[in-house]
Amino acid sequence: MGRSATDIKQDKAIFIKITELTFIDQDERFLSGQFDLKSFRFGVRRGFRHVIKQVQMLFWLLLNVPGAAVLYVWFCDYHTLLPVLVARLFGVKSVVVIGGYDAAYRPDLNYGAHVRWLRGKIVRWSCRLTDQLLPVSNHTEASLAQILGDWTLSRSNVIYNGVDLAIFSPPDEPGDRTGVICVSTCNDIRTAKTKGLDVLVAAAARLPDISFRIVGLGEIAIEWLSARAGSNMTLEGKVPQSALLDYFRRAKVVCQVSRSESFGLALAEGMACGCVPVATRETGMEELLMDNIGFLADQEDIDSIVDALQRANEAPDMQGSAAAQRIQDRFSLASRLDQIDALCTELATRS
Repeated sequence: MGRSATDIKQDKAIFIKITELTFIDQDERFLSGQFDLKSFRFGVRRGFRHVIKQVQMLFWLLLNVPGAAVLYVWFCDYHTLLPVLVARLFGVKSVVVIGGYDAAYRPDLNYGAHVRWLRGKIVRWSCRLTDQLLPVSNHTEASLAQILGDWTLSRSNVIYNGVDLAIFSPPDEPGDRTGVICVSTCNDIRTAKTKGLDVLVAAAARLPDISFRIVGLGEIAIEWLSARAGSNMTLEGKVPQSALLDYFRRAKVVCQVSRSESFGLALAEGMACGCVPVATRETGMEELLMDNIGFLADQEDIDSIVDALQRANEAPDMQGSAAAQRIQDRFSLASRLDQIDALCTELATRS
């Protein structure tokens, strides 16, 4: 996977991110080994602080973009337009990862960049100016094209998010696996609804003999869901990776019943640990569950979700083994990084 030490030191690359997330950090860490990487974290800003940060970023870009081989941005949002514009002005090839929110339009959930007129325009202009779009699934690619037009497909290259198989893997010694786990970073009620957690809680109440656990919740989400949850449901905040790995390796089923989902990395991590997956149709998660892997349910259909959860809970252990094998074969972090390396190296030769 890679470039010579000489190439690494010769080429400068620019990395723009809005926040710290594991999957963003993985790309950044990899590219820092392939290039002389200069990174800028925009952060979540509102009002006047947002304007100040845009000005700060503009000056930073003008100092750092000239002479770069490639510019790489995670997510297409307010923080993307200036970087791709400056990159184009200086003849630097740019890459924008389309992570999901930037390709979503769900006014019923007040979710997606395109729900707001200006934000949607900024995503459109950014996509027009960039050289390469990297949607994290075919579903995300199709969603963006449906919103902006088929012209996005000509500069789009799907590279799936990847699971770090050095961390997420089945237990060394198989044992009894019980219960259902759902991992969802969720700090507010809107996100809880988008992730389908209200529907999951309702479905769990109809399966009192199965234990359920939702991990990654903020206080507001816990309070909101607790009022709806039965005694078989455990609601938790964020946990250390070691605890999450233990939960995955002990659970029989991993589920995500989102109303909108670009890929489903937590679902894939659970599958890598040998959990039988349950996911909702019309999301990027369908691509994880192809080839008769796991069980699909209809969004917001509690009967369908209950049925899928029950069937997954009763599935033979070989279903979990097949799920783990699918992640190893198709959705590893190593595969993602190989593709990013090839793409960025090719773009660098054209800058």
